[in-house]
Amino acid sequence: MLIKILPRFLLSLLLFCSLSVQAADLLNLSTKSFVGTNDQRQVAGFVITGTGMVRVAIKAEAPSLKDLIPNTLSDPKLTLKNALTGDIVAVNDNWADGDVDLLLSSQNIPNHELEAAIVVDLPAGNWTAMVEGVEGGTGVALVSVKEISVINSEANLLNLSTKSFVGVNEQRQVAGIVVVGEGTVRVLIKAIAPSLQGVQGLLTDPQLTLKNALTGEVIRINDDWQSGSTASDVSATGSAPLNSKEAAMVVDLAAGNWTAMVEGVSNTTGVALVSVTKLSTTNAPTIDNPPLLDSSFWLQISKDLTEKTYAVDSFLYRSIPVPSRCIAGETSHQAKQRALRVFNEIRQLHHLAAIAYSNATDQEVQEAALVQKANNALTHTPPSSYNCYSQLAFDGSSNSNLHAGSAQTDPAADLIGYIDDANNISILAKVGHRRAMLNPFLGLTSYGQVQGSSALKVYDFTEEVSIRSSSIPDYVAFPFGAYPYLFFSDRKSDKPTPWSLSIIEDKTSIWANQFDYFNNAAVSVTHKDSGQSLAISHLFFDNDGIGVPNNLSWQVADWQYDTWYSVHITNIQMQSGQTKTIRYDVFIDYSDLIDISADLEAGDQLSGTVIGETFYTMIGALPDNTDKDSYEIELPSGSMDFFGDSTQFSNMAFYISVYGEDKQLIASFDEPTTLNLSRGKHTIVVSQCNDNNSRCYSASINYSVTAQ
Repeated sequence: MLIKILPRFLLSLLLFCSLSVQAADLLNLSTKSFVGTNDQRQVAGFVITGTGMVRVAIKAEAPSLKDLIPNTLSDPKLTLKNALTGDIVAVNDNWADGDVDLLLSSQNIPNHELEAAIVVDLPAGNWTAMVEGVEGGTGVALVSVKEISVINSEANLLNLSTKSFVGVNEQRQVAGIVVVGEGTVRVLIKAIAPSLQGVQGLLTDPQLTLKNALTGEVIRINDDWQSGSTASDVSATGSAPLNSKEAAMVVDLAAGNWTAMVEGVSNTTGVALVSVTKLSTTNAPTIDNPPLLDSSFWLQISKDLTEKTYAVDSFLYRSIPVPSRCIAGETSHQAKQRALRVFNEIRQLHHLAAIAYSNATDQEVQEAALVQKANNALTHTPPSSYNCYSQLAFDGSSNSNLHAGSAQTDPAADLIGYIDDANNISILAKVGHRRAMLNPFLGLTSYGQVQGSSALKVYDFTEEVSIRSSSIPDYVAFPFGAYPYLFFSDRKSDKPTPWSLSIIEDKTSIWANQFDYFNNAAVSVTHKDSGQSLAISHLFFDNDGIGVPNNLSWQVADWQYDTWYSVHITNIQMQSGQTKTIRYDVFIDYSDLIDISADLEAGDQLSGTVIGETFYTMIGALPDNTDKDSYEIELPSGSMDFFGDSTQFSNMAFYISVYGEDKQLIASFDEPTTLNLSRGKHTIVVSQCNDNNSRCYSASINYSVTAQ
């Protein structure tokens, strides 16, 4: 099964599992850039060190990229040379004219008959792979160098550099880097141009941007290398750029896929060289490397949930359900795709492969949602006496995660709630909804909703989906790495969110992992900087067949947002008879993902004074419960009274929410309240909904709020 579809020039950047016995290393280096003539031809240089031989696959791809990238080279030609002697090692125009058997055995066949490829065994030395257009053709192409195998363990692919023309937009120079294995690889990345000798039309001022290739998250940007945050590290390599306008950075890269983009400052163009050099490897055999958090995605989800953007009939339904008449309706395509997108973004947080949508079971989950709503119930085994009962409703209920709400819900909120699992009315510690969604052997899902009651199918699909064992990690932990705050009820209610771990020792069968791994396991959670231990309670384990059929869960007291913690689980009993220790880090990201600001409309206003006694008045209107207004005010330390009036009602009929300088909610209330506050900037949000528990008023009001 194809787990995730990416642009073809990033297919080599598919991230599988970071847990393996292999130490971290560079696997693949590639560069996408414009290919011109003469000095604007694309020249990839790479260095092999050691005493043995390395089998490398070199490809020049372009025609297969034409649907993704404009102005691709129509027919690339590849020439491999010894960089020191100039001797030609191999030449290829169309890959089928080369050693086809070797290309097949190395699984490096290009995707178009006009693309070029060479597989060759090379000793230590400096080599260049030049890409040019047949008959002087020009356009964008991708050159890649991939280590296939090491014939002697002392040999190593150390460096790749590519000299090419740097344009704007799709003609920017983009180097792709693939790191595999445990631990990290320290690399020096440079964008060189002004100091290049004997080359015409050089780029005068290159800028370098490093990104996560899958999420698009920017890791680091550098223009002039001496002004960068890693300037001292760059100098220490002994390979710093020779011109102050050139860009460079030293970074530690974990298993994953990365891109280094070179562009001209102020959209200037010219020839430049991008290089990636491996400096060292750090092994971390007991610590997994979690994926980077896609902050922009989760920030948008946070906003959507706050504004209830997608909790409306026009988005949720293709045809409206009518539970009183047993009409299930139909969930819209866009709502299903939103559920699938959020599902896969969640799985990506755990190194789990993406899943696909099953249209075959759509009616099943829709009928399941209907029977829950029609009976105001939540059950996986609805009896035949239930209103709107059907066999489809029973099947969907028994094979799905279920949610019952009083109003329409954003599909994203449903999925987040299942992973949080604090509202699980069964045995909380089993975190069954979470385990079902984070099952590495899961390949499909379906989603249906009827007026706030929803079903997410996670079991028993009729379609067969094969899961690659290489995409399955050694364990699934929650939370894991940098994790969005949205998944934790601890700070929003008195309902705890358990932390959990499941082991996947066997990658071929889910049921082969039904084992008592945790009979003697111990858990500790410590503050990463201070080493201070947090209190652990409600330690629980089972090997029931809920998702992954083994589970260890626990609760953590007094954890804080935006703080790194180290989790250690010791004395895990493996089926082999060995004991294992697992360690990973956790950071529950809040400040990057919360936006408490809300626009003020005409008539909303703030007035106040801090002379003598602090006194603020906020006046405005809330036409409905989707509107909110925010005011930023400076408050002294000490006691502060808040009270409000609405012109239409005797009580407030709206909520005042007070946030501290760290954006964390201090209190949300609908009656006069006194708070003891620290000095600093605070944000006051006025809305018809309680920011702590989402209870809402519904009438349009005019309000007045006083803080003194």
